[in-house]
Amino acid sequence: MHSPRASSPALLLVLTAALLAACSSSSTPTSDPACGDGAVDLGESCDDGNFANLDGCSATCQIETGFSCSGAPSVCATVCGDGVPGGTESCDDGNASDGDGCTADCQIETGWVCSGAPSVCATSCGDGVPAGGESCDDGNASDGDGCSAACQIETGF
Repeated sequence: MHSPRASSPALLLVLTAALLAACSSSSTPTSDPACGDGAVDLGESCDDGNFANLDGCSATCQIETGFSCSGAPSVCATVCGDGVPGGTESCDDGNASDGDGCTADCQIETGWVCSGAPSVCATSCGDGVPAGGESCDDGNASDGDGCSAACQIETGF
């Protein structure tokens, strides 16, 4: 009486074929497009290869407000002058003019305070920095010292 042996050539061949089939089906790489892979795929307006927000390309691979992106992987930069502060812009008033509180490269000018989108800028009378419509700014809010509380030169000084 013979019993089949585990080392018979036919059984080894069947087991080897089963193992190869299992290994090859589970180790096949997928080529499905995915956000974060650095390639701009259907449904993505950018893909910078990461899942960080506030860098121009969102975690869902959409261009964030105030940015422009191009290439693959996407390189994003703020758009100074579009009225939306973003990235390294400390303000964006929607123009490329200096002297209005927000410079042409979207930085707040000395003596000004800016907020909002688009940025609205105003001088800060009493900060010691004459800016905008201030004819003087002595750093205080006192009248009678030559510079009024409204930062205008007083009569007689």
